[in-house]
Amino acid sequence: MIFAGLAVVIATLTLLYVGVLQPRPGLGAGVFRALSGLGFAFCALAGVFLTADALSEEKREGTLGLLFLTDLRGYDVVLGKLLATSLTAFYGVFALFPVLALTLILGGVTAGEFWRMTLVFLNTMFLSLAAGLFVSALGREAQRALGVTGLLLLAMVVLPPVLDFGLSIASSRLPVAVLQFSPLWGWMRSFDGPYGGSRGDFWRSLVAVHTSGWALLGLAAVLLPRVWQEGQATLFRRSSSPALTPAGLARRAEQQRRLMMPNPISWLARRGPVPAWMHWIGFALLAGLLAFANALFGSAAAGPLASITGWVFPTALRAVVAIEACRFFVEARQTGVLELLLCAPVSTARLLEGQWHALIHRFWVPVVIAVGVRLAPVIMALATEPGGVAWGVLPAGLFSVLGVIGLLLDLFATAWVSMLLGLTTRKPGRAAGYAVLWMVLLPSVIPCFPMFLLDLPLIFWARGRLHRELRSIAIRPFAPGPVGEGVSPAQSHPPRTILRGS
Repeated sequence: MIFAGLAVVIATLTLLYVGVLQPRPGLGAGVFRALSGLGFAFCALAGVFLTADALSEEKREGTLGLLFLTDLRGYDVVLGKLLATSLTAFYGVFALFPVLALTLILGGVTAGEFWRMTLVFLNTMFLSLAAGLFVSALGREAQRALGVTGLLLLAMVVLPPVLDFGLSIASSRLPVAVLQFSPLWGWMRSFDGPYGGSRGDFWRSLVAVHTSGWALLGLAAVLLPRVWQEGQATLFRRSSSPALTPAGLARRAEQQRRLMMPNPISWLARRGPVPAWMHWIGFALLAGLLAFANALFGSAAAGPLASITGWVFPTALRAVVAIEACRFFVEARQTGVLELLLCAPVSTARLLEGQWHALIHRFWVPVVIAVGVRLAPVIMALATEPGGVAWGVLPAGLFSVLGVIGLLLDLFATAWVSMLLGLTTRKPGRAAGYAVLWMVLLPSVIPCFPMFLLDLPLIFWARGRLHRELRSIAIRPFAPGPVGEGVSPAQSHPPRTILRGS
């Protein structure tokens, strides 16, 4: 019902946008493209949210070994998990079909487009769920499984069409046999125009994607019985740290003492699997790659590349901020550190202050790079303007300054909401995925909606709730309550003592 309501809202906004700016017959085509993009994104990300932690969770809880004590095989467990987790995704996609079919009445959409898009949705969802199960069979930690699943789907779904677009600017193309394994390429070929040019490409892509899903399921079924035990070699197991010399130990102790003096929570939150300097180098390389692409292909595709550059870097930054902001509370809940902190004389404000110090330390360099990317065109225009004040650059400069303010508000809202999700999500392993979904992906799907209108309310809401209810939310799973709030009827009343007379 939530997904159908979201589809109705997006369809309404798209109708208003298309009807006001581009009034013409056949408005259904614009609504169909918007809804099909939303549905495709949902299907492509289903594995991240539903199956990436399905088998690794069983490993952590020790219940997977009990399944293998029975006569169940690897394919029994994998297919059972696939059927159990795919129901939620199938219900969400099924709720979209009636809203998508309304575009047939509006005009501009054929029945063939509708049914081909339906096949693409189901096929993409199957591949995504299979990829999540494959990664989950090899991993044990929730967040690593989610991250690797996202990267695998990014490489399978998005990377081939993007490479083909870049090569097309240089008068070259990827082989069609490679593109056919990308669900995104099949989604683009499902519309009437591309489909009429070459029908076989669409159907071959459908078969290739479906075959890839079965191949991932087969690999998961074969590998799961061999890597499920603790200590067995897996693809994402943390490597042991090298032994330190006495000088190295003394240097580490001094560094820890220096970090713990202002705020020990900041030192604890900084201890992540990825050090801060790797984020700095990664975002610097991304900015350099985007600048190189603009310089290389700017004359041939200035508009598309400029829009991609203005979207990719802020979106990637917000996604990483969302993951890191909720990581501390997720790991503290899973390891029991949060309960120890609540027993210590540490105030809520002090705890949140330490989390913010860690986030600022990790992301101040990428934020400076993002602000520089926003302001670089205006600064270059002012530098090349001969003499005086460049009055013609002032509108672009004002627009860039507003863009920087909007980016900072987006980052603040993303961080506060992600911290709240890391604390309140029922399954902590999925908190990072939900944070990226609600604060990064959905605003990107609805580009016509000004996100900055929601930033300030989201900041005050999440910040206020964390300051007021952090302790009560954290101890909620352990606090006694009435029936229906995590306590069984047998636990809601004390046991009765029966006195027997002699």
